[in-house]
Amino acid sequence: MMTRKIKRIHNASKVLLVCIIALTSMVAHTYASEVDVMQAGTTKNGTINEPSWSANESVSTQAELEAAIVSATQPTTIQLSQDIVLTSTITIPTDKVIALTSSTNTVALDGNGAVRVIHNYGTLYVKDMVIKNGLHPDRGSAIYNEASAVLVQQGAIIEDNVHTGGSLHDVTINKMSGGTVYNEGMFTLQSGVIRNNQAANGGGVQNYNGATFIMENGEISNNTTKQSGGAIQTTGASVVINGGKISHNRTTTSGGAIYAHTRTVDAFTEISSSVVITGGEISNNAGECGGAIHSVGSPVTIYGGTISNNTATNSGGGLYGILGTAMTIYGGHIDGNTADLRGGGISISDNSSSLTIYNVELLNNTAAEFGGAIDNGVEMIMHDGVISGNTAKNGGAIFQSKTSATIKIDKATISNNVASIDGGAILIRYIDPKQVQPSHASQLEKIKIGADVVFSNNKASFSTRLRKEHEALHADKIKTTTFTAPFTHAYNNNDISYRDYLKTVTFDPNGGSLEDDEPRLTPSEETIDSLPSDPVRDGYTFVEWNTESDGSGYTFTDKTKVDDDVTIYAVWEKNDDPVDPVDPVNPVDPVDPVDPVDPVDPIDPVDPVDPVDPVDPIDPVDPVKPGNDKNTELRPSVANPSATTTVKTGDTTSVGVYFTLAVLAGCMLLVLQVRNAKKTGKDV
Repeated sequence: MMTRKIKRIHNASKVLLVCIIALTSMVAHTYASEVDVMQAGTTKNGTINEPSWSANESVSTQAELEAAIVSATQPTTIQLSQDIVLTSTITIPTDKVIALTSSTNTVALDGNGAVRVIHNYGTLYVKDMVIKNGLHPDRGSAIYNEASAVLVQQGAIIEDNVHTGGSLHDVTINKMSGGTVYNEGMFTLQSGVIRNNQAANGGGVQNYNGATFIMENGEISNNTTKQSGGAIQTTGASVVINGGKISHNRTTTSGGAIYAHTRTVDAFTEISSSVVITGGEISNNAGECGGAIHSVGSPVTIYGGTISNNTATNSGGGLYGILGTAMTIYGGHIDGNTADLRGGGISISDNSSSLTIYNVELLNNTAAEFGGAIDNGVEMIMHDGVISGNTAKNGGAIFQSKTSATIKIDKATISNNVASIDGGAILIRYIDPKQVQPSHASQLEKIKIGADVVFSNNKASFSTRLRKEHEALHADKIKTTTFTAPFTHAYNNNDISYRDYLKTVTFDPNGGSLEDDEPRLTPSEETIDSLPSDPVRDGYTFVEWNTESDGSGYTFTDKTKVDDDVTIYAVWEKNDDPVDPVDPVNPVDPVDPVDPVDPVDPIDPVDPVDPVDPVDPIDPVDPVKPGNDKNTELRPSVANPSATTTVKTGDTTSVGVYFTLAVLAGCMLLVLQVRNAKKTGKDV
């Protein structure tokens, strides 16, 4: 391993020595905010040290341009007087120092969608002109810088012809595919814009095999790639960003803005890339892993600048590191980045090297699952700085995915972070809530919090109390005394994730029988998976589960949170005494229906009887004078049986009345006989 590292260093040094313009020194110290870059005859701290231009040529055709380049025996400025549409690539030979410019700041060297525009072997300055419509199937559709130097300088593109600083000095490299600037030497973007390019890798710049790309100012924007490095891809080469803006670049895979990875020389030798950022802005870029920067085994060092509003469809909304990557961040802001899985601000895998953070602000980053600000799997040190306003489902600020790695935090503020489930500020490796065991508390040994750390207003879905057996661990590892209110310890789940070991819920049928009598296990402040089936008891009806055997406690359901071991009792209601059943009455056989009687013919109506002539009234009988009735009957007296008794028949007036009634009765009888005779057809 040591031999391999030595070879890497040796090869990297050798490549730098053969560069025409070498990076001779980089002085960086802890908390430094800039890198001084000196290269032979060119820059120091971004100041261009150009050669003395001894000759000037003006050209209007490709032939004139090629002739002027060939004839240049000393540093020569060639001015394009009009657009030149190329039929072949312009070549700058090794021994030439050429500055290409234009008279109107808008004149273009146009590849016409058919050829690469420039292939440089010498030293090339490009200013106040446009390079566009280059095309190449392999390397560099706009410029292929082969072991030489290119400086794009003096000015910046302002859209819609708005410029800055008294005069407009601008360069635009746009609308190309198959690579844009392919650099194998020294390429400096001192000003200007690289935008709207398309490539397989490195939408703006591809940096390869010991090359160095330095961005002092300017802009790289709206470039897209099908593979990696929406703005810049560097392979076994160095990238230094001192200023400028890298924004709105896109890739379908890794590194929305920058993708850095090692170059394999042979089975034993690899040359790593490096990324150094001292200032500038990397914003609104997008990729799968590493919305801003994706590093594979290559160190990333940041001294300042802003990484903001980048997005990753997987992990590392801002920064993403794997396979031995060491990330060291001495300052700057990582704000508002988003990841659909882990590490809204930073994600560094457990097969990487280290994560060191000094005086950094990680604000308002979001991860859908783990680590709103940081998803960390390596040794991590944080000194000073602020982590605030970050959100995730687990680990609102920090998610520590590898429990054997140590986190050390000192003199920092961790506040207002939110986890919708566990670990409002810090989560130590997610554990299924149903599988928490006492041994998991040992994971807390890897978190060391200094006395000057402030936890405040962090929030998780639930809070936990500190068990006595962990008080000594807390006292040893947690030195601060400032926690999210109202807690007096950090293991409260709002600040540091803490799940108690499993609680036991035992179900007592309380006089009945229970088919499923297995106890339920659940972490503290969680609910059980399910209740057992209802118990049974002769003569009783099951009512509910209760914390007291007489039903005087509280009702227990599968929604009740458990905070300690507990026994739950069945509550019963006695049934009413049953009534003896009455023997059923045998059913009566149905009676056969009676045949219906034939209807009777209607009777002819009877003719009305003629009225009977009225009977003449009978002359009244002369009344009999009282006492003249001679009808007597002699009856013996009870008192004197031998005596004779005379009976009086009454007055003669009664005889007339009786006679009248008899006549009327006879008349009525006669009428009835007549009516009956008519009905029967008989004579009266």
